[in-house]
Order: sequence, then structure tokens, then C-alpha cells
Amino acid sequence: MLFSPKIDFVFKHMFASNDERSEILLKNFLNEVLGLKEGIKEITYLNPYNNKETQDDKISVLDLKIKDEESREIDIEMQLNNIDNYRKRSLYYWSCMYS
Repeated sequence: MLFSPKIDFVFKHMFASNDERSEILLKNFLNEVLGLKEGIKEITYLNPYNNKETQDDKISVLDLKIKDEESREIDIEMQLNNIDNYRKRSLYYWSCMYS
């Protein structure tokens, strides 16, 4: 039985395992989705946790957070449900990465 890449641990195993196959798969995926002509040649996996700035803040965890050879930081999220708060959450994730 094959597992769906929509399942969180399968998604992370496919794209963030500590082996060359995962890195190649992630590069190909990003190059296709982002339509990059030159293509991503190198990626560095970053800490997926956005730390709290105040005691009342919540810790957020990104599915995948990487940096490419041009120092672009990229957040990759798998979203299954059409949840209304996803826009707010993705904006929050972006703002954490930007700051």
C-alpha cells in the first residue's frame, strides 16, 4: 500500500529526509511550482519553528522551511482542508520569516 503525500509525515519524509533523493525531489518540485527558469541548485533546510517573541505568543511550526543558493527563504506548506484561517496563518508565517 502506498501512502499519500498529503499525509504530514509522508510529505516531510518525501521532501525533508536527510538524503539526496529528498533534496532532488524538493528541488524539482519547487522549480516546477515556482516556474524557475534557472532552477534551484542548492537548498539548506532551516529550523521550521517560529519562536515566540513574547510569553503570550504561540510557537508556530512550518511544514518545510528552506533557503536556496540566492538566500531566498521559502516556506512550503501542505494544506488539505479549505480552512478560512489559512490566509491569516500564511500571512503570519510570511511575516515571521520576513522579520
